[in-house]
Amino acid sequence: MFDFKTEEYIASLPEVDTCRLPLGTLFLAQGRIYEVTDTGTGGFQKGREWRKGEKTEIALVPGSFPSRYLPVVERGRLLPVHQSRTELYDGDKTGCFVFPTETLALDAAYLDVA
Repeated sequence: MFDFKTEEYIASLPEVDTCRLPLGTLFLAQGRIYEVTDTGTGGFQKGREWRKGEKTEIALVPGSFPSRYLPVVERGRLLPVHQSRTELYDGDKTGCFVFPTETLALDAAYLDVA
């Protein structure tokens, strides 16, 4: 699925309990990017696959009410937040990324809000 450098980078990301993540946080689990969509009290934390519909919802707390009807993802790798494009520079040069599909390129462009 990923090349060696990508797998190495993913392994370097901090692994966290997903139930502790704030609303809107992106994390990687099971080869997919998820977004925390609900941080209600009493274990009602939920997420869903990023930019996908409700059919991809997950529960973040095992034993909670949502875990009765949704798959549970307890841990994930926290994706970094970059405050500006310059954080992605290699020295004084911008990086170049090649995406295998147009959809992945559009997803990356969607994250580029700076």
